[in-house]
Amino acid sequence: GGGVFTANNSTNQGNNTGLIINFPSAQNLYWIGGSGNWSDPNHWSNTSGGSAGVCVPTLYDNVFFDANSFSGFGQTVTINANAYCNSMSWTGSSFFPTLAGTGTLNIYGNMTLIVAMTLTATGNLYFQSDSTGRTINTAWKTLQNNFVYFDGNGSWTLAGNINMKTVYFYKGTFSTNNFSVTLTGFNAIVANNRTVNLGTSTVTCNGDWSISDTNNFTLNAGTSALNVSGTTFQVGYETYNNVSLSNATTANVYGSNTFNTFNITNAVTANFQGGTTQTATSIGLPPGTCSSYKNIKSTIAGTQATLSRASGTTTVSFTQIQDIAATGGATFNANNSLDNGNNSGWNFVAPTPTNYYWVNNTGNWSDGTH
Repeated sequence: GGGVFTANNSTNQGNNTGLIINFPSAQNLYWIGGSGNWSDPNHWSNTSGGSAGVCVPTLYDNVFFDANSFSGFGQTVTINANAYCNSMSWTGSSFFPTLAGTGTLNIYGNMTLIVAMTLTATGNLYFQSDSTGRTINTAWKTLQNNFVYFDGNGSWTLAGNINMKTVYFYKGTFSTNNFSVTLTGFNAIVANNRTVNLGTSTVTCNGDWSISDTNNFTLNAGTSALNVSGTTFQVGYETYNNVSLSNATTANVYGSNTFNTFNITNAVTANFQGGTTQTATSIGLPPGTCSSYKNIKSTIAGTQATLSRASGTTTVSFTQIQDIAATGGATFNANNSLDNGNNSGWNFVAPTPTNYYWVNNTGNWSDGTH
């Protein structure tokens, strides 16, 4: 209608028109008063140990938990609702405080925890920055959060080893800075610009590693080692250094990729996506036994998946192989193994015929003790 609509000290949550939005001024806010809820303004002050009653932190404010925040052991800051801050620092806190609660924590700057604290917060954790140069220092604490999201266009660099639950990597750049990373699962499932720099880090993924949308995704593997114990390794057209898949039952490999070393160490069945190629300097596949054959096959019956190695030898034993091409110049041996069809490049040595006698009374055919 021609008027001016102004929103002072406000934030733009999206899909607004015709508004002049003046963002809140950034503040340094200090926790005071021991135990309490994050959303209680009586626990926030403009100065360390100062008077209470300022505003609850916004995404523009830096929050500090310091020597004047707690007065005794066992005091707890509870994230009881969605919480926001720019940077968060626990440096200088006394009495081993606890950060707890089930609310979502949104951090737009740096996160600095300390060894002398307890972390039990289980709400989702969002790193939201659109700026570069952000750091994450968890002081060896395990992030108990249900999920950890990287959801800003900025960059984050580790300042120490980190242990996280499942990570959803939506945007930005994440650099491990050569520190060790342990996580429950990794998902990069959207087509935003995403970059992961692994340096010399050892990354332990205790679940699935899934890059289901490789558009605008860049992996700089360096000399890293990636160990995945989930059933699924879903990637595509990426170059890794050393990768080991250690699930005891199944390894599902999707997408074409390049490795320095690529090892499947335990799986009973290794499924490779039909029509894809895994290229590596060294390829290791798990050996079976006469009473427990391994299986290597394509995910699409009748369509080969390819293992390519330029030199050296890859040997399997007591393995059933189907729809797998072995190429590149290396030698691929399948000793005491079965050619189940549509394979190429393998040197099959069939099992030696043996007379077996049933023993030990009632039991299952598949039980080697019989």
